[in-house]
Amino acid sequence: MAALVQGTANVANIFTTSPALLDNGEEADLVILDDPEHLIPPQNVVPVVRAGELPDGALDVINNIDAKLTTQDLVDMNLRNVGKERAEPKQIAQEWMNTQ
Repeated sequence: MAALVQGTANVANIFTTSPALLDNGEEADLVILDDPEHLIPPQNVVPVVRAGELPDGALDVINNIDAKLTTQDLVDMNLRNVGKERAEPKQIAQEWMNTQ
């Protein structure tokens, strides 16, 4: 991130859901480039559970979350966690769930 902001790099591969933050916690003013050729594969949240370990009804809950959770939601939640707020993941997730 610093190399982009300081001008020592022109491009970088930064994860879609990672907030672009400077060392001081401020958001960096960067341009997100389109990828019309789909050269960079999508980053998907994929729950992985050991066979037979999922409680009854849990799959429905996971599928419901998966249907509603957007990339922008993940960016916003990550920003709350690693940005100035430094909110705990459990709190962020609970607040997101309460708005759904």
